[in-house]
Amino acid sequence: MEVLKSICLLSGGLDSALALLSALETSCVVYALTFDYQHLCAKQEIKAAGLISEHYHLEHRVVSLPFFSSLDHHPFFNKKQQCPTLEVNNLDDPQSTQSSAKAVWVPNRNGVFLSIAAAFAESIDAACIYAGFNAEEAQTFPDNSHAFVTVFNQSLAYSTQNKVKIICPTISLNKTQILKQLIENRFPLELLWSCYNNNNKMCGRCESCARLKRALIKNNMQASNLFG
Repeated sequence: MEVLKSICLLSGGLDSALALLSALETSCVVYALTFDYQHLCAKQEIKAAGLISEHYHLEHRVVSLPFFSSLDHHPFFNKKQQCPTLEVNNLDDPQSTQSSAKAVWVPNRNGVFLSIAAAFAESIDAACIYAGFNAEEAQTFPDNSHAFVTVFNQSLAYSTQNKVKIICPTISLNKTQILKQLIENRFPLELLWSCYNNNNKMCGRCESCARLKRALIKNNMQASNLFG
């Protein structure tokens, strides 16, 4: 039986890491793809994605999307502005998470990423794109949802000749479940980057860090060595 060719979107975070492991198990991954949209943590994300790709003996490509940085008044593109902070015990408070999500939302980011990835996939006759979205953040980020992926796949059936499909093995999982599977698969957690800010270590204060912290706690793991 012919093995499907794929590419994997890799940001260096929890979700894309597990998506990569799934892609490696079920397809022939031609390369991992990371987007540099000149956001605050771009350097750290690219470094993490590169180290993860190297660990799994996989080619890593970085695509520059500088136009995103022209978006005004956004903390992701302002090195003097910190992203909002969020405590672990506020992650289940809709008002707090909605406020945080609104502050870090980048207009149509995942839509742009997947469209570009589909062009890369079709150019090498790859049947699918592996991507990491999750049920936890889908509550406040609609472009993480199952509905988003379903509708996007419907559009790709018309915009790509080989009908490229997005496969998201993490779409129904929360961060705790994703981390559990990474641990079970002996993933090198020290290579991850799940922080909105650009420090030597993850800040431990932004929403992304808070979600990782909670996942670590629920998996009975120490978090101190990962955060600054």
